[in-house]
Amino acid sequence: MRISDGNGILAGWETLKETHPEKLNSLGGDDQSVPVSTLFTGVLLLNMFYWCTNQQIIQRTFAAKTLAEGQKGVLLTGALKLLGPLYLVLPGIIAFQLYAGDGIKADAAYGRLVFDVLPAPLTGFFAAAMVGAILSSFNSALNSTATLFSLDVYKARLKP
Repeated sequence: MRISDGNGILAGWETLKETHPEKLNSLGGDDQSVPVSTLFTGVLLLNMFYWCTNQQIIQRTFAAKTLAEGQKGVLLTGALKLLGPLYLVLPGIIAFQLYAGDGIKADAAYGRLVFDVLPAPLTGFFAAAMVGAILSSFNSALNSTATLFSLDVYKARLKP
């Protein structure tokens, strides 16, 4: 089952736009669980941590061979972050379109989408890549937490 019925990506995009245009409205309405005004208060403050002081990014930048490589890496990462809606939001909208009537819960829709779209050999590769990405993020968070604790708490406060 495909959205475009074999007519290509643009036909699938048109189907998404025609059947549920409200799903493509990023501002939402007054009845949304998170109001638009939150973008200028809570979400802005939440993302300020990630954009400015994220220890993981800083540690990886400091580990670059040269200053130029560190700068290029941070700029590339920032550019890739702008593509987030394509790989985070769009698959959710596609899963809603495909499985809305099937009774599939929201937390199982992405896995079902991957299982239905990818060929069988690639599902294992995709699962391995996902586990690797999760473990890499967890490792980086643990390393950053240990660094922040040891330098900012232990060394500065407990044993100066």
